[in-house]
Amino acid sequence: MRTVLGVCSALAVVLTAHSSSVLAHWPDQPPHQIAHLGDLQLEAGGVLTNFKMSYVTHGRLNAAKDNAILFMHGFGANHHLLDHLIGPGRSLDTDKYFIICSDSLGNTQTSFEHNPSICSAPQYLAEEFLRLDGFTDVEYLPLGARNGPRALAEGRADITMWDAPGLIPHLDAGRPIVLLARVHTGCYELFGNERVHALRDLKGKTVAVQFVGGGDHVLVSSMLAYIGMNPQQDVNWIVGEDVRDAMGLFVDGKADAFLGFGQDRPWSDYFCCMVAANRQFAERHPIATKRVLRAILRATDICASEPQRAARYLADKLYEPRFQLGLEVMKSLPYNRWREGNAEDTLRFHALRLHQVGMIKTNPSKLIAQSTNWRFLNELKKELKG
Repeated sequence: MRTVLGVCSALAVVLTAHSSSVLAHWPDQPPHQIAHLGDLQLEAGGVLTNFKMSYVTHGRLNAAKDNAILFMHGFGANHHLLDHLIGPGRSLDTDKYFIICSDSLGNTQTSFEHNPSICSAPQYLAEEFLRLDGFTDVEYLPLGARNGPRALAEGRADITMWDAPGLIPHLDAGRPIVLLARVHTGCYELFGNERVHALRDLKGKTVAVQFVGGGDHVLVSSMLAYIGMNPQQDVNWIVGEDVRDAMGLFVDGKADAFLGFGQDRPWSDYFCCMVAANRQFAERHPIATKRVLRAILRATDICASEPQRAARYLADKLYEPRFQLGLEVMKSLPYNRWREGNAEDTLRFHALRLHQVGMIKTNPSKLIAQSTNWRFLNELKKELKG
C-alpha cells in the first residue's frame, strides 16, 4: 500500500531551495543567497544530507579580500538580528567592510532534507508503525506552510497533520478535505511590543503573519473577533515569508505583534494540530485510512508517555537534530489530549467568529457536518486504551 503524508510546520518548515538567490524581504535589503555545502557531518555521527545555508552580504569585498566579517548565527536566529548595526557609518560599516550574515541551522531559509515542525512528531514516528503494519511505500511530501491543505485537496497527499485554523478557509471553500481526529491542543502565543498589553491594544496596529489565510492569520483573526474587533478593518496585516520572517518583522519594529510558539490561555486550550485526509482517499480506502490514523495516534501516545524516546527518534532520523529542543517540546505539549477533548468545539469556536466577521461564508454547524468524520477516532479510542 502506498501512502503519501503531507508534512509541514505551519510556522517552521523549510522547502529545499533550488536557486542560488531568492528575493529579499524588502526592496532595500540584499537578496538571500544559498550556499550549497553538500553533506554536513555532525559531531554525534549523523549527517545532514544536501545541506544548504542561506545568507546575505552587505558592502563590497576588497581586492585583497581582507575586509570580510562573518556574523555567526549563534548570536541570533536569522541574519536580521544585527540589521541595526549594519550600514554606512555604523558599527559594522559597509563603506569599510564586507559583512556576511548567515542564518542558523533550522532557520526557515537554511535547509536540509527533513526539517519539520517538532509538534508534528507523531506523524514522523508513525512511519515505523506503518511499516510494521505492512505499508511498503510511505512517502513524506515536503509542502511548505502554504501548500499543505491544497496538496491534500488535489490528492497529492493522502493524510496530514495540520493546524485547525489553517484548514478552516479550505473547508469553507468546499475543498475535498475531511478531518479525522484531534492530536494536541494549541502551541501558539501572541507576542506584542511595548504598545500592546492586551488584544484590544491591537486596534490600529500592525500584525505580522506568514500570509493572509494562513493559520496564524486565521487564529489571530478569530481572537480579535472574539473580543468584538473586526480583523479586516481594525488592524493592519503585514505579510512575511514564514513565521521566522514574521518574527523578524516584529524584531525590526515593522510590526506590533506576531504569533509564535507558546501556550497562551485560553487559546491554547483549543486543539491546534488535527489529522486531515483527502476525502476521496478516505472514502475509497477506509481500512488504510484507519490504519494510518492508528499509527499516528499510537505515535502520539509515545510522545506523551516516552518523550525521550520520541525526541531521540527525531534526532536520529534528522527530522529534528536538536535533541534537547525536541525533548522540551515533547514534554511541554499535551499529546495526551487526543482521547478526551472535543475537536468540534475548536472548529465551532473559530468558525463562528470568522463567520461573524465575514471571513468565511459557511455556517459553522454546516462546516462541521460536511467536513468531519470521527468514526475512526471513536473506534480507535476503544482499541487504543491508555
